[in-house]
Amino acid sequence: MNSGQLAGAETEEGGDGPTGVGSLPRLKERLWVLVRRMVDGDGDGEEDDGCCLEDIDEAIQVLCVLAGSIEEKKCPEELTCPISKAPMMDPVVLESGQTYDRMHVERLLREGQRKCPKTQQVLFDTTFVIPNHLVRRLIAGWCTDQGIEIPMPVEDEASVNVSDAIGTLTSDVPQLELLLKKMDASSGDCKEAAKQLRKLTECSGPLVKGSPDTIRRLFGLFPLPVSVISEPDFQEDVVAILFNVIIHASSKKLVEESPSVISVLVDALYTGTATTKNNAAAALSELSNLNTSMKLMIAEAGALKPLVIILSEGNLSAISNSVSAIYNLCTVIEKIENRRKAVHAGAIKWICRRMSERVLMDDFLGLLTLLSSDNDTIDEMKELKAVPLLLNVLRETSNERNKEHCVAILHKMCFSDRTMRREIRRDEKVNGTLWEVAKSGNARARRKANGILDRIWTDISTPDTRSA
Repeated sequence: MNSGQLAGAETEEGGDGPTGVGSLPRLKERLWVLVRRMVDGDGDGEEDDGCCLEDIDEAIQVLCVLAGSIEEKKCPEELTCPISKAPMMDPVVLESGQTYDRMHVERLLREGQRKCPKTQQVLFDTTFVIPNHLVRRLIAGWCTDQGIEIPMPVEDEASVNVSDAIGTLTSDVPQLELLLKKMDASSGDCKEAAKQLRKLTECSGPLVKGSPDTIRRLFGLFPLPVSVISEPDFQEDVVAILFNVIIHASSKKLVEESPSVISVLVDALYTGTATTKNNAAAALSELSNLNTSMKLMIAEAGALKPLVIILSEGNLSAISNSVSAIYNLCTVIEKIENRRKAVHAGAIKWICRRMSERVLMDDFLGLLTLLSSDNDTIDEMKELKAVPLLLNVLRETSNERNKEHCVAILHKMCFSDRTMRREIRRDEKVNGTLWEVAKSGNARARRKANGILDRIWTDISTPDTRSA
């Protein structure tokens, strides 16, 4: 088959050009014949003296056509899993409304993930995993159009085993009581019980929410002996259990009766694995949303310092949870010194470092705005030369809320220190950054920007300098 014949084969009836549904199977079949003939010398029964250049040339042409068809078959983004970046085989919807491939998202849920990977929304019911039949039909249609086999769902053996085990546990409430008894530190089975209880609380939201007395008994187990809780795997299971329980509103209130639970979480921020620290920070973030009393309990347990330390580490999920918890603790009017404690623990340095990396900008700008009410924050930002950073962010961002935060912080810096006013004025002469905000920002940003502009030019004795 020469080049002309190959072109004809690509567009025969039933084909759609080089990537037609009908042409691809025939091209693959032809390639198989050519390969067999080159290897065996008798691939299709035709008389042949062995491998010849014509066969090789034709095989290369077929491979080129097939390679081109593969290149054209890039799956649409809406049909790919946000986790694996591959076409979904068994699309499912989570409580957050986002769709993922079942195998990949269930693996994350088993590993302790309690937030939607895409939106970071807390998942209160991790058993809410519903097949997305619409996306499944769209994937099947796309595969048919491309002439490729429709992917079949892959059953994750680990998922099946875990589901079966948990189904057995949740079907019988007394099993939960038995696990709590085994969790007692004097029991030799406490480690295995912790693993089973972790699985149970991950997948049995309704059971946890409906058992306040059981939750009280769970919280009453703490504090555990240091010799037990200091073991990394056991600590990880315990903190995961606490987080799985705390995300339910009814359980948060019960923590007020058991302050030792907060101590367990704070200790985990210092000594835990990456997963343990993430779950501990997430649990404290959830608790700090409850009420002022809980915020005070968390702050008095010494949570601010280890939460700030988390900001210096690389786990973005843990960093996000820590920022949220720090913000909540620093909003307590009755404990305004919490802001100074956060600053003295090194918060400003790590906020500026992360902002320079353009990481979690919304979270960090909100926290920095809150902390900038403290004079120590302004002094430290001056030392860290934060003015250029904030002005760069102000120029880059299109987020109106972030612009407002930047201008609010610059406003406090401008009215606190002449040196920082000079920095702002030098930038304004070159870039007109605040002038742009004064023209096009939202009402609050415009008001703050105009206040800064008025202040920086009043430092100058010569009236014409403003236009210089």
